[in-house]
Amino acid sequence: MKDLFDKTVAVIKEDRRRAATVASLAAVGMLLWGRLLLKQVPQTASADGPDTALASGNAPSAARASGGTVTLDKPQPLTRDLFRLDPNRYSRTLSEEPLLNEAKLGQPSPDEVKRMAVVEAAAELRLQSVTLGEVPAAFINGRLVRVGGRVEGFELLHCDERSAVLEKDGVKVRLRL
Repeated sequence: MKDLFDKTVAVIKEDRRRAATVASLAAVGMLLWGRLLLKQVPQTASADGPDTALASGNAPSAARASGGTVTLDKPQPLTRDLFRLDPNRYSRTLSEEPLLNEAKLGQPSPDEVKRMAVVEAAAELRLQSVTLGEVPAAFINGRLVRVGGRVEGFELLHCDERSAVLEKDGVKVRLRL
Protein backbone atom coordinates (compact mmCIF):
# COMPACT_ATOMS: atom_id res chain seq x y z
CA MET A 1 0.00 0.00 0.00
CA LYS A 2 2.85 2.37 0.83
CA ASP A 3 4.41 1.71 -2.60
CA LEU A 4 1.15 2.61 -4.34
CA PHE A 5 0.87 5.82 -2.28
CA ASP A 6 4.49 6.77 -3.06
CA LYS A 7 3.97 6.16 -6.80
CA THR A 8 0.80 8.27 -6.77
CA VAL A 9 2.59 11.12 -4.99
CA ALA A 10 5.48 10.96 -7.47
CA VAL A 11 3.09 11.14 -10.46
CA ILE A 12 1.23 14.09 -8.91
CA LYS A 13 4.48 15.97 -8.19
CA GLU A 14 5.53 15.71 -11.84
CA ASP A 15 2.57 17.71 -13.16
CA ARG A 16 1.18 20.76 -11.31
CA ARG A 17 -2.08 20.73 -13.21
CA ARG A 18 -2.67 17.13 -12.18
CA ALA A 19 -1.83 18.02 -8.56
CA ALA A 20 -4.35 20.88 -8.59
CA THR A 21 -7.01 18.62 -10.09
CA VAL A 22 -6.44 15.92 -7.48
CA ALA A 23 -6.52 18.49 -4.66
CA SER A 24 -9.77 20.04 -5.89
CA LEU A 25 -11.41 16.63 -6.35
CA ALA A 26 -10.33 15.66 -2.84
CA ALA A 27 -11.86 18.86 -1.43
CA VAL A 28 -15.15 18.30 -3.25
CA GLY A 29 -15.19 14.68 -2.12
CA MET A 30 -14.66 15.68 1.50
CA LEU A 31 -17.48 18.23 1.29
CA LEU A 32 -19.87 15.67 -0.17
CA TRP A 33 -18.84 13.08 2.42
CA GLY A 34 -19.44 15.59 5.20
CA ARG A 35 -22.84 16.43 3.75
CA LEU A 36 -23.83 12.76 3.75
CA LEU A 37 -22.75 12.34 7.37
CA LEU A 38 -24.56 15.49 8.52
CA LYS A 39 -27.92 14.88 6.86
CA GLN A 40 -29.90 15.72 9.98
CA VAL A 41 -28.19 19.00 10.92
CA PRO A 42 -30.14 20.90 13.60
CA GLN A 43 -31.20 24.35 12.39
CA THR A 44 -31.23 25.97 15.84
CA ALA A 45 -29.80 25.12 19.21
CA SER A 46 -30.51 26.35 22.71
CA ALA A 47 -29.36 25.49 26.20
CA ASP A 48 -32.90 25.11 27.51
CA GLY A 49 -35.94 24.07 25.58
CA PRO A 50 -38.85 26.49 25.21
CA ASP A 51 -40.94 24.49 27.66
CA THR A 52 -38.43 24.84 30.50
CA ALA A 53 -38.04 28.58 29.91
CA LEU A 54 -41.80 29.12 30.06
CA ALA A 55 -42.27 26.80 33.01
CA SER A 56 -39.59 28.52 35.09
CA GLY A 57 -41.00 31.99 34.35
CA ASN A 58 -37.80 33.19 32.62
CA ALA A 59 -39.57 34.02 29.37
CA PRO A 60 -39.41 37.67 28.27
CA SER A 61 -42.46 39.80 28.96
CA ALA A 62 -43.11 40.28 25.25
CA ALA A 63 -43.17 36.53 24.63
CA ARG A 64 -46.35 34.47 24.66
CA ALA A 65 -46.59 30.69 24.68
CA SER A 66 -48.89 28.98 22.22
CA GLY A 67 -48.50 25.22 22.26
CA GLY A 68 -44.79 24.32 22.15
CA THR A 69 -43.63 27.55 20.44
CA VAL A 70 -42.75 31.03 21.67
CA THR A 71 -44.11 34.04 19.78
CA LEU A 72 -42.55 37.49 20.20
CA ASP A 73 -44.41 40.76 19.78
CA LYS A 74 -43.42 43.07 16.96
CA PRO A 75 -40.86 45.68 18.15
CA GLN A 76 -41.95 49.29 18.43
CA PRO A 77 -40.89 51.61 15.58
CA LEU A 78 -37.88 53.84 16.26
CA THR A 79 -38.64 57.42 17.26
CA ARG A 80 -35.28 58.87 16.17
CA ASP A 81 -33.15 58.83 13.04
CA LEU A 82 -30.20 56.51 13.64
CA PHE A 83 -28.15 58.06 10.83
CA ARG A 84 -28.49 61.73 11.82
CA LEU A 85 -25.32 63.09 13.41
CA ASP A 86 -25.60 65.01 16.66
CA PRO A 87 -23.10 67.92 16.50
CA ASN A 88 -23.18 68.29 20.29
CA ARG A 89 -21.39 64.96 20.69
CA TYR A 90 -18.22 66.23 18.99
CA SER A 91 -15.86 68.65 20.66
CA ARG A 92 -14.61 71.69 18.78
CA THR A 93 -11.04 72.90 18.77
CA LEU A 94 -10.16 76.46 19.66
CA SER A 95 -9.19 77.27 16.08
CA GLU A 96 -12.69 76.37 14.83
CA GLU A 97 -14.58 78.54 17.32
CA PRO A 98 -13.90 81.93 15.64
CA LEU A 99 -14.91 80.51 12.26
CA LEU A 100 -18.15 79.19 13.70
CA ASN A 101 -18.94 82.48 15.41
CA GLU A 102 -18.32 84.42 12.18
CA ALA A 103 -20.46 81.99 10.23
CA LYS A 104 -23.27 82.34 12.75
CA LEU A 105 -23.25 86.12 12.43
CA GLY A 106 -23.53 85.83 8.64
CA GLN A 107 -20.46 87.98 8.06
CA PRO A 108 -17.71 86.56 5.84
CA SER A 109 -14.15 86.56 7.13
CA PRO A 110 -11.68 89.18 5.81
CA ASP A 111 -9.89 86.48 3.80
CA GLU A 112 -13.18 85.47 2.20
CA VAL A 113 -13.96 89.08 1.31
CA LYS A 114 -10.52 89.47 -0.28
CA ARG A 115 -10.92 86.24 -2.22
CA MET A 116 -14.36 87.25 -3.52
CA ALA A 117 -12.98 90.63 -4.67
CA VAL A 118 -10.15 88.93 -6.57
CA VAL A 119 -12.57 86.49 -8.18
CA GLU A 120 -14.82 89.36 -9.28
CA ALA A 121 -11.82 91.19 -10.76
CA ALA A 122 -10.67 88.00 -12.52
CA ALA A 123 -14.12 87.63 -14.12
CA GLU A 124 -13.26 90.70 -16.23
CA LEU A 125 -10.13 89.02 -17.68
CA ARG A 126 -10.30 87.11 -20.97
CA LEU A 127 -7.56 84.73 -22.05
CA GLN A 128 -7.33 84.93 -25.83
CA SER A 129 -4.21 82.87 -26.60
CA VAL A 130 -1.12 81.31 -25.04
CA THR A 131 2.38 81.04 -26.49
CA LEU A 132 4.86 78.58 -25.03
CA GLY A 133 8.57 78.74 -25.54
CA GLU A 134 11.67 80.07 -23.85
CA VAL A 135 9.56 82.78 -22.16
CA PRO A 136 5.89 81.75 -22.10
CA ALA A 137 3.34 84.49 -22.63
CA ALA A 138 -0.42 84.95 -22.70
CA PHE A 139 -2.63 87.31 -24.65
CA ILE A 140 -5.08 88.65 -21.99
CA ASN A 141 -7.63 91.42 -22.68
CA GLY A 142 -5.77 92.41 -25.86
CA ARG A 143 -2.36 92.68 -24.14
CA LEU A 144 0.64 90.36 -24.43
CA VAL A 145 1.82 89.45 -20.91
CA ARG A 146 4.98 87.42 -20.27
CA VAL A 147 5.47 85.23 -17.18
CA GLY A 148 6.22 87.62 -14.30
CA GLY A 149 4.38 90.47 -16.01
CA ARG A 150 1.23 92.21 -14.76
CA VAL A 151 -2.19 92.90 -16.23
CA GLU A 152 -5.07 94.62 -14.34
CA GLY A 153 -3.19 94.08 -11.03
CA PHE A 154 -2.69 90.35 -11.64
CA GLU A 155 0.76 88.75 -12.02
CA LEU A 156 1.13 85.97 -14.61
CA LEU A 157 2.72 82.98 -12.82
CA HIS A 158 2.82 80.36 -15.58
CA CYS A 159 1.13 79.21 -18.77
CA ASP A 160 -0.04 75.81 -19.98
CA GLU A 161 -1.18 74.80 -23.45
CA ARG A 162 -4.77 76.01 -22.86
CA SER A 163 -4.65 78.00 -19.61
CA ALA A 164 -2.79 80.66 -17.63
CA VAL A 165 -2.39 81.03 -13.87
CA LEU A 166 -2.49 84.55 -12.41
CA GLU A 167 -2.14 85.79 -8.82
CA LYS A 168 -3.41 88.84 -7.00
CA ASP A 169 -3.18 89.48 -3.24
CA GLY A 170 -2.14 85.86 -2.63
CA VAL A 171 -5.16 84.43 -4.48
CA LYS A 172 -4.41 82.32 -7.55
CA VAL A 173 -6.79 82.24 -10.52
CA ARG A 174 -6.67 79.98 -13.58
CA LEU A 175 -7.97 81.37 -16.88
CA ARG A 176 -8.85 78.86 -19.59
CA LEU A 177 -9.22 79.24 -23.34
